[in-house]
Amino acid sequence: MRSLLLLFGCLVLSVTSAVSELRVSNIFGDHMVIQRDQPIRVWGWAEPGASVRVIFASRDLTVKADRDGAWSVELEGLSASSQPHHLAVTSAKESVNYDGILLGDVWV
Repeated sequence: MRSLLLLFGCLVLSVTSAVSELRVSNIFGDHMVIQRDQPIRVWGWAEPGASVRVIFASRDLTVKADRDGAWSVELEGLSASSQPHHLAVTSAKESVNYDGILLGDVWV
């Protein structure tokens, strides 16, 4: 029973520490295409209560992560462009960056 409690405690600690890192949904990446003329929703996880800043092209918003560490922003849409853009997501201690993002029509 004691070893089971120890294992459970270690599991809880590992999940808690994983949530505290700045992360962006795995749908985002380098060289992606974002749908033109539509709101751009960016989301992920950070340390609970942390300020998260999202910069994409001329859009720049800051939001606080909720008590579970989830955060989300919705940037105004942009028109189509063959000029690649940079997406930067930052918190006080960390940053996540993506390069070569285009705006155009996305077909699924």
